[in-house]
Amino acid sequence: CDIPLARIVESVAIESEFSVVVRLKTAVVRPEALFQFPYDSVDHSQAANGPYTMTNKNGQVAVFSRNPAYPNLAEAQHPQIIEWHFQTASEAATALIAGEVDVIDRVQLADLYRLEENASIGIGSYIVPTVHMLIPNNRNDFTRDRSFRNGLKQGINRELILHEIICGGREIDGCEVISGPFPIGTEENDQVSYGYNLSVTPQPFNDLLGMVLTRVIFESRINSLIKEGVKDPQVEFPTIVLAHTADQLSELACANIQQMWGAIGIKTVLRRLDEGVVVPPDNEWDFLYYQITMQEPLTDAEQLFGRNGIVREISASARQNMQQLGNASGWQQAGQILRSLHRQLVNDVSIIPLWQTREQFAYRTNVKGIGRDLVHLYQNVGRWRIVPTTEGN
Repeated sequence: CDIPLARIVESVAIESEFSVVVRLKTAVVRPEALFQFPYDSVDHSQAANGPYTMTNKNGQVAVFSRNPAYPNLAEAQHPQIIEWHFQTASEAATALIAGEVDVIDRVQLADLYRLEENASIGIGSYIVPTVHMLIPNNRNDFTRDRSFRNGLKQGINRELILHEIICGGREIDGCEVISGPFPIGTEENDQVSYGYNLSVTPQPFNDLLGMVLTRVIFESRINSLIKEGVKDPQVEFPTIVLAHTADQLSELACANIQQMWGAIGIKTVLRRLDEGVVVPPDNEWDFLYYQITMQEPLTDAEQLFGRNGIVREISASARQNMQQLGNASGWQQAGQILRSLHRQLVNDVSIIPLWQTREQFAYRTNVKGIGRDLVHLYQNVGRWRIVPTTEGN
């Protein structure tokens, strides 16, 4: 993963319209993951990228029509897909129940109960879990201090937020508090759990300890000023800026974290990022509520902790783990390195791990061909079809 493609690729040959052969110079674990790229980076005006292509976008509505450049278009395909972005996931669930939409992506877990009660609605689970964490921006002495970050972690009742707020008071398979940056997997898909270190257990909520740990740096700075001869030194805690994406789940989670940090004496303000923005474009934040759907921990680790990763600072030991990971030639070795990295990141409090969720999608039962064990909603979009309601029941 931490190896430039130019160093590992020996040759590339196009055998046919649907076949490309890539020969590597050296063995790499899961090499196909290195060749993935965000679909947003594709020029949609050019050759066939899929059975549908965006033909119009106006505000919260995008229209996708059949792509004439895509081969083997099925006649059963719906001629258009209209994608409608709702302000909240709960509004989308209400629209699905009312029959205003046919499919919704990323169901708010607290809304599952009312969707399950409707016989005309089906629910499916994505096979890849989503990991939630807080990423620190070490822009001042407080956020750079490990004890301060650890105190903030102790001050979050993660079990309460996950089960009561996010899951709506229900136990949902695949949704649990985690101790590190990698997924623990689910009953149906534990193949992504090889990087999770089970010997590192999540720290329980302890607001009193959180209050003590966050004051360690406060007291040390007071003592330093006294030694320097400052009379009656005054040191104030900074106001923590907690940034989050513009979605309902992030907003709910961060509002509860803000309240819990306030209870241990840490003033926090929330910063809602613009629509579509995942990472703040500036340095005016202290923590970022971040969600990552980890399809492959081996390569996703680079996105988080690599040289150009979102986590800006990790210790020398963790950096060494990342270098070793790039040279791993087998699954056993890669797993051992990832588990070591897990432990090191927890010890350093390089991130504040929160929880893992298992995302759901929902659809009206007369929509056929969506498929099972999906990684993303449009995975089988070329097979979708809508049948009369009587046939769908």
